[in-house]
Amino acid sequence: MRDTAVAVLPLFILLVALSSPARAADYSHLDITRVRIASISTIQCPQSGASDCLRLGVVILFRQASGTIASISTQYITGGSLISEIETDFGLFAPLVFRVTGEALAEAATQNTDERVRRGAQNILPTVNGRRHYMLEPGVVITSETERIVGKIADEFHRGTGRNLLIAGGGTRAADVRTTGMTQQEKTGLIEAADIIGGSTTVADIPFSG
Repeated sequence: MRDTAVAVLPLFILLVALSSPARAADYSHLDITRVRIASISTIQCPQSGASDCLRLGVVILFRQASGTIASISTQYITGGSLISEIETDFGLFAPLVFRVTGEALAEAATQNTDERVRRGAQNILPTVNGRRHYMLEPGVVITSETERIVGKIADEFHRGTGRNLLIAGGGTRAADVRTTGMTQQEKTGLIEAADIIGGSTTVADIPFSG
């Protein structure tokens, strides 16, 4: 259902390319620096045969132990097991992928010139956004590692409260966390988490309630 190509890019020169569609992908162990949706196009749905599925071209940039940057190009097809595939392939980085995918689909749903792409994006967008339990306020930029931690915190917070988080710039913190209808203890826990994330300390168990 997906083809994967790996390219090592020291000095932006393509050195290696390989394909391994038969093996399940595992990107969770990578030092991911960026994920972007490179393309969105229509494709026949593999399971139903309908013509309203989308093929999402995904590019993953990650840092190797040597410090060189590697690029993995892969693809996902909407419908069927898209959500579980992303969660399985990316592990704790899945929230980052859902956020990036949701933003790309939201743009395609209104701005793409192909009506089929717009319709397909509109159909799948609520499902993708349903797995996003946090949002970045416009202008807030955090590293992929920080976003991985934020995603974990947001998932735990959503499981316990049913609410989502807004990651906003605030004061001297690298990232502040706000939402409506929170108890004071929940606010305190999230502000402490934002402080920890802003530094280099590992986030442990942040008490959100009780």
